[in-house]
Amino acid sequence: MKWLICHGNILDVKADALICSANVQLNMSGGVGGEILVRYGDQMQKELRRYLSERGKTFVASGTIVETPPCGTSFSLVFHAVAQ
Repeated sequence: MKWLICHGNILDVKADALICSANVQLNMSGGVGGEILVRYGDQMQKELRRYLSERGKTFVASGTIVETPPCGTSFSLVFHAVAQ
């Protein structure tokens, strides 16, 4: 096994997809989500709110993974994973 440890901002990493943690309300209030808001604006947050609205919900269950488009980031897809 080979490990590579990097120091920096995950949003600067070249990758096809990003998996970031999310809360059950899908609010991008801190961490990677907060940094996405600062760098790229609120389009991704709007996508998450649309996801909830289309389902008539205000929150999702633990274990849910929600996919959004890149919304300005360099990734092809962003997955928001709600911890259990």
